[in-house]
Amino acid sequence: MSGLDSEIERMREAVAPVASKHGVKRMYLFGSRAGGGGFADGSDRGFCIEPGDIHGMLCPAGFMTGLEGALDTEADIVFERPLGPDFAETMSKERKLVYESAT
Repeated sequence: MSGLDSEIERMREAVAPVASKHGVKRMYLFGSRAGGGGFADGSDRGFCIEPGDIHGMLCPAGFMTGLEGALDTEADIVFERPLGPDFAETMSKERKLVYESAT
């Protein structure tokens, strides 16, 4: 397993309880962390969220606090639906699935 694969697997284990608690349908890592290189050690994680039956996402502070606590680093989130077509296309090529709801 490569370094990127093992980091993504650790991330999957860390984010699953938080994503499940808040009703996330799918969650993707994107940006330099998903590409496997070109990032500083302290760089944050960028996630794209497919909401599903999301709880409390009108004010996502609880989700962000839980996510950053689980990862022990800062995180940025974007929601999949309101993305512009150019950004969405670029992100879809480089994103890595880190959570998918069982339902």
